Amino acid sequence: MWRILSKKDYFSSRIWVWVLPVDFVLREFKYFVNIYVYKIVMPQVQTRVSEEMLKLLDKWVEEGKFQSRSDAIRTIIARFEEREKTRKFYKMLKKRSREAEENFNDLVPLE
Repeated sequence: MWRILSKKDYFSSRIWVWVLPVDFVLREFKYFVNIYVYKIVMPQVQTRVSEEMLKLLDKWVEEGKFQSRSDAIRTIIARFEEREKTRKFYKMLKKRSREAEENFNDLVPLE
């Protein structure tokens, strides 16, 4: 798999020059990324879903909305999390708005 470009270069400069086949480099890079992402960064979770939910997930994958079932589930969880953050922010705005209405004399004029 490994090969030296030129023995003359090695003897003259004492530097080894290695050339790797592109397919080997790409395969090893993909392997490294998969190990890093799926084994180190992202723990696995197992869950049970109804037959209807599974058919719906498969339909979305076939339609190209998601790359895989896992991608669909990750995206749905991320959207739910974002919705919860938005809801929390909205509640905070409503609370501050109520406080401003009750204590309008304490507000600083903009002009």
